[in-house]
Amino acid sequence: LYTLEQITNHIFSGNILENLCQYPDNSIDMIITSPPYYGLRSYETINQIWDGDPNCQHDWETFTRKGITGGKKSKKIQIKGQENFQIVVDSEQAFCKKCEAWLGELGREPSYKLYLEHLYKIFDECARILKLDGTLWVNLGDSYLNKSLIGIPDRFKISMIDGGWICRNEIIWHKPNQFPSPIKDRFTVDFEKLFYFSKQGKAYFIQQFEPYVLPLNRGKNEFDAKNSTKYGNTNAGKAYRPRLNRPNPKGKNKRTVWSINTTSYKGAHFAVFPEKLIETPILAGCPIGGIVLDPFMGSGTVGVVAKRLERNWSGIELNPEYAKNAVERINQQN
Repeated sequence: LYTLEQITNHIFSGNILENLCQYPDNSIDMIITSPPYYGLRSYETINQIWDGDPNCQHDWETFTRKGITGGKKSKKIQIKGQENFQIVVDSEQAFCKKCEAWLGELGREPSYKLYLEHLYKIFDECARILKLDGTLWVNLGDSYLNKSLIGIPDRFKISMIDGGWICRNEIIWHKPNQFPSPIKDRFTVDFEKLFYFSKQGKAYFIQQFEPYVLPLNRGKNEFDAKNSTKYGNTNAGKAYRPRLNRPNPKGKNKRTVWSINTTSYKGAHFAVFPEKLIETPILAGCPIGGIVLDPFMGSGTVGVVAKRLERNWSGIELNPEYAKNAVERINQQN
């Protein structure tokens, strides 16, 4: 097993499950991550072995999973300086004839059910290493199959609940600057979901606030109930009393629709967490000096924000080039 010192402020490059299995029990205060979405992108990583018998002398039967080529010539998605992630190349995969292990890249499975099974295995291991009062935050987008939404975020949420996780919130990440799309037979999707899970009912959480935006009732900070009400001693009657319209100077309890623009930075791969998206979860879900883990570290945004907010960080990233760039980026954070 890795020691606490080894996992603190370090990125491990390699297979996600092999590395997660080396983390000590109850060692992580908070996990926030965004797994590869189903069927939408290729991260150009080496195929990994999933499922089956680890002791099997595999006899692989290869096949090609078709990528996404539609819309390649559309001017609407050819954005200068941006990756065009409507284009996904074909991928070579294989099943073992003996033990039915699958050889491929996470997110490129031949069926969404197999993809979800792999996510459940990953987050089962996350449950082991997360502290009892720790929190898990998962950003997950949906995919289309035969013109229909698959419902992957909803299927994932329900299965996580069935598996023992407590889903505290379903947050809508609204993207005001969503990329244009060439589709003409449905609306453009401009949001993703961010799920907030905990292992038990009592989890570490620091309340977050947002400003009051609606006008004050009659322009007054205090509601003056001078007259009696016809509702008497009912709930409505009890509510008719002198009280502050805005009782908390910090603002109101933060809501669950967050409008945050997508962002990018030079040298990063094309799926980058906006720093603003994860600032609130880290402030709410991890104590100062605690450890925030991103098992799909990518460009290292979780590490950058955690360091800036005086938290420790840890990460796992399959692509060694991404891992190297992420470390350099985090080290540049003051």
